[in-house]
Amino acid sequence: MNLQLLTGEMGISLQENGALRAARFTNSHLTRLEVALEGSADAIAAALQTLETYLHTARATAHLPAHPICWLGVTLPDGQEWRSPLRGGTLESVPHPAARHMHRQMILLEVEREPYWEQSGAPLTLINRHGAGTNATLYNHSDGDHDNFVDIPASQIQGSLPAPLEITLSGALSGKADILLAAGMHDPEAPFPHVLEGEQGVEGSGVSGTTLTASAASAGAYRRLTWSGTDEVTLKRYSLTAAQTASAQGRFYTLMARLHAPLSEPVLFWGEAGFEGTAGFEALYASEPVVLSIGAQTLRLAPIRLPPWDVHGISAGVTLALKGQAESAGTHVLDLDCLFLFPVEAQVRLCPLLSLSTLALTCDSRTRGVKFSGAPLLTHAVEGSGVFLQPAQTHRLYTLVERNGAINVGDALTLQARPFFRRRWL
Repeated sequence: MNLQLLTGEMGISLQENGALRAARFTNSHLTRLEVALEGSADAIAAALQTLETYLHTARATAHLPAHPICWLGVTLPDGQEWRSPLRGGTLESVPHPAARHMHRQMILLEVEREPYWEQSGAPLTLINRHGAGTNATLYNHSDGDHDNFVDIPASQIQGSLPAPLEITLSGALSGKADILLAAGMHDPEAPFPHVLEGEQGVEGSGVSGTTLTASAASAGAYRRLTWSGTDEVTLKRYSLTAAQTASAQGRFYTLMARLHAPLSEPVLFWGEAGFEGTAGFEALYASEPVVLSIGAQTLRLAPIRLPPWDVHGISAGVTLALKGQAESAGTHVLDLDCLFLFPVEAQVRLCPLLSLSTLALTCDSRTRGVKFSGAPLLTHAVEGSGVFLQPAQTHRLYTLVERNGAINVGDALTLQARPFFRRRWL
């Protein structure tokens, strides 16, 4: 078993490397190493200084976003390479330096590391209606001709712990790109409808709707909703079947909507989930209200649970309602193109800090860092825990890009995803 200390693209071997002659683990948790140093007094002192430098770097950079990780690396006899992130550690002489043998010193290296080992995987094969390969084409909407997601078969996700993804995005998309990446376990036999068109569903009392065609709209059309007054209204209500409801698995979802035209006035929006009873729609869960200001063209609501009950105990269809309330009297207009529902358990949002001439980003869920064309240029702030995939489970990975304040359905990008498999024990 070969052992190394690594940081970024560099590292040192703890065996047969200058004064560092041999290293071995002395406990079952693989956190204590006995290291033999041989050589002149100056060579031993230099080796100790190098080890202390690595431990200091590990302490200083642990959990800092977008910073190179320090690792304890292990190469097993069968050639497999695994590594565990370091948080720091200590060195102790054995015996005391005053009792050191001539040209030889034994030390104990006690490391503080994360409770897992990680192995880099090859880029995943990504599948959607546009093909299968390591570089997938995605569009900024999902209808009968376009996908804004890829499927990842269960056989590709190894290890025993959730695997973080390193995701690379590229495309001829200029300006400020606000990017959402989300993943969730997916059943190909019973897929969850993550897009609801504005032309689908029904309007509530006091709201009238007209379908208008447009080539720049999802599915080629959008719904113009009109209402009057300052009372709250049900702008749209969607009834999902029992099978579709079961596929939602009782998880929380981010609800986003694309508006075909900017808002002309401030409106308060929120989502409700419930069921259709004998007295009509009964709401069981409501998301936090959000005020959308004048000129906004993207609606982003707080997470909502679908369905808001135990799917294993109740077999029924859920009803999802989009609610709204205008601040002023008079007639109000909302051009609703479509609603998106993205699972929140493995999600990251890249909030733009700069306007870019083209999209060329790599997002690393391990460090919550973003690199522009391979360089650590601070182009985006990162929100969310990152995109992690459960081992041996089929997943669907979604993307949505809001560029220069709007979701442009014609935008297309290329995505590549590389996993890092994790397990607790070697």
